[in-house]
Amino acid sequence: MYNPDIVVLSEKFLSNTITDSELKNLELALEDATNLGIFKSIVKDDYLLITDGVDFNGLASFERIKGRISPVRFQQKLKPYFKYAAIFIIALSLGFLIKSQWKSPVVEVSNFVELELEDGSIQRLVLSQTDTVRTKAQSIIGILNNGRLTYQNTSNSKLTGYNIIRIPYGQQFKVQLSDGSIAHLNAGSSLKYPVRFSKDKKRIVSLSGEAFFDVAKNANSPFIVESIVQNIEVLGTQFNVSAYPDDDIIITTLTEGAIKLTEIMNPQNSMVLKPNEQAITNKSKVQFNKTQVRTNPFTSWMDGSLVFKDDDFETIIKKLQRKYDVKIENNNTKLLTQKFTARFDTETIEQVMQYFKISYELEYTIKGNKIRIE
Repeated sequence: MYNPDIVVLSEKFLSNTITDSELKNLELALEDATNLGIFKSIVKDDYLLITDGVDFNGLASFERIKGRISPVRFQQKLKPYFKYAAIFIIALSLGFLIKSQWKSPVVEVSNFVELELEDGSIQRLVLSQTDTVRTKAQSIIGILNNGRLTYQNTSNSKLTGYNIIRIPYGQQFKVQLSDGSIAHLNAGSSLKYPVRFSKDKKRIVSLSGEAFFDVAKNANSPFIVESIVQNIEVLGTQFNVSAYPDDDIIITTLTEGAIKLTEIMNPQNSMVLKPNEQAITNKSKVQFNKTQVRTNPFTSWMDGSLVFKDDDFETIIKKLQRKYDVKIENNNTKLLTQKFTARFDTETIEQVMQYFKISYELEYTIKGNKIRIE
């Protein structure tokens, strides 16, 4: 049976303020599928579950509950992380209840990406197709298959110059470059790169937007990502870069290896990142600020997830527009003063808007790809 206290019990469980009796009540509540679904929606694997301050190890209830949420990472001796607005968590929970009942309107998104060749001509690559991509002269560029363009590792002198791949809102796309490096591009992003890299020379690409790079190792040929005001130099590693033109900052997150960030106009201004470190670059002042992070929230977009971490509503609007290929007009100024922490996985834009409606009693309308918030 649905327990109306499931949200409160879940919050207490995460914040380490739950009592022994409440913990047992939570365990009983989780025997119901609806309660369990709400609980899991609150403690998604994006969130840290803190266990210091309260000794749960001796409680059988805690061990059983922990077994139900095995994807969640448990860490000891960290400061409380669960500081999310309760009203928004409640919205997530209510959203779970309406999720299976709400029929969302169809919002059309583009099913192609654009590839600009070295001669300036543009090809539309349909994501669902498998095809050979060729130049006007019928030279093979690469193979398109399952949302991925793979360039040929060839020394063919006919293939020169740069290509630009552009990803529309609502889509993602992968490019495997001629050296084997892979760029996973997020919605609203573009990447400029050479059709083939010259031997023993720097491998330089230019990014606008967000991408996760898995760089093929080559000690004789450093891989450099140009992103607006900064360069990222690597030999072989994995990292994520978010450098959208309409954002005030660039976020670079390292998952493996090491990278060096350098200001384009002032090479003496640089910073080295190690795994699980992140650099936030202020575009106007070109200041690098480094911090330790869990990388998963910053790379989960590749799996289709949308993660907010203490984000303001303007940032949320940008992310929603990119992911769902919609245009949002916000006339509710109260939302501009709020901060939000949440995660959406398979939710439609209609379900996301329902969460906000339930939380803040706002009104909205959806007409085609346009959303108006009042």
